[in-house]
Amino acid sequence: MSNNILDIMKKEFVRFFGDKKMAFSVIILPGLLIYVIYSALGQVTSSEITKTENKKSVVEYVNLPKSLQSFKKMKGFEALEVQDDELKDAKKNVKNGDIDAVVVFSKDFDEKVADYDVTTAKKMPENIEIFYNSDKKNSEKTKQILNESLNQYEKTLANKFDVNRENLEKNQEKNSTELKSKYDLSTDDNTFEKDMLATMVPFLIVILLFSGALAVSIESIAGEKERGTLGTILATPIKRTDIAYGKVFSLAIFALLGSISSFIGIVSSLPKLMGSEEMGLNFNKMYGMKDYCYIFIIIAVLTLFSVACISIGSALAKSVKSVQAFSTPLMLLFMAASFAPKLLEDYTDKVWFYAIPLVNITSCLKKIFEGSIQNSYIILTVIVSIICIQIMVVALGKIFNSEKIMFSK
Repeated sequence: MSNNILDIMKKEFVRFFGDKKMAFSVIILPGLLIYVIYSALGQVTSSEITKTENKKSVVEYVNLPKSLQSFKKMKGFEALEVQDDELKDAKKNVKNGDIDAVVVFSKDFDEKVADYDVTTAKKMPENIEIFYNSDKKNSEKTKQILNESLNQYEKTLANKFDVNRENLEKNQEKNSTELKSKYDLSTDDNTFEKDMLATMVPFLIVILLFSGALAVSIESIAGEKERGTLGTILATPIKRTDIAYGKVFSLAIFALLGSISSFIGIVSSLPKLMGSEEMGLNFNKMYGMKDYCYIFIIIAVLTLFSVACISIGSALAKSVKSVQAFSTPLMLLFMAASFAPKLLEDYTDKVWFYAIPLVNITSCLKKIFEGSIQNSYIILTVIVSIICIQIMVVALGKIFNSEKIMFSK
């Protein structure tokens, strides 16, 4: 790296860190805001879920048969028996949210079920009606539990064989996401969590990095151009490409510092946002040092790519205002690239896919968080991205060489 590039970088560092408000807003504020907002959202969501889980379900039964008297003792349920003529009022109570569900059985239910023969019957089997209110979370949950319990009871009436028999009581007592089946030969206990992270985090990283790059790039090039200070630098005997490299490298470092802050905020708050600590997110077990190194490499490449793109737009623009107008479609392009791997999932296992600029970066992020990244994907992505960044920096140097562009009003 030449002394001229280092001199330009030093100047940018003095300008950036000399403005404490800018340094705070770019480096510290994004991560802090993300942590506070995501943690608050997670706390509210977790609180609502806890309320629903702890709330007793009030169920009224009409003609509850002897074979199902155990339903009156279900854990977390308050059961009441009502008569046929009270059904109208019971349904009204469900609608108003006073009770959670009404379960209606036909009279002589046990006898009718016992006499029913699937092979000879000419009419439909007995129908159990569950009235509930889908607008109420607890009512919806109650209906699901009742439906599952009745389906289990139905299976016991003609239990000729089982498939993958396990302890049903254990299944009912534990959350299905916490229970590992003995028949499940998967070696990864965090597949669900990884899929969630692979869906959310790449998009957030792209937006945060782009926003950070935009904040520092506009002021450094378009801002100086508007004030006339960039012309002073261009008047020096320093090569224009050296000025371009110095600007891009220094701005990338500032944006990278901001993205690291944002990433720390995301990682710290995700367990709370995705179901509090109860979800069991343990990043030390889910990802190794190799994964973290890959994340850092891809973030660094994405930062340089973002800064190079915005710097070109900033150099071509006549004012800060015009850069901001240009940044909107560019941000939409970056957002589209973050969704592309999900839409083109059939191709993300092909090595050639990682020769597509920008999309290869977001696809690598997704693969890292899924736990399915390959070394070849990273290598090709870095090579292609560096070539693209080099082309953009050379183009930026050419723009700096054009007096018509740089000094136009």
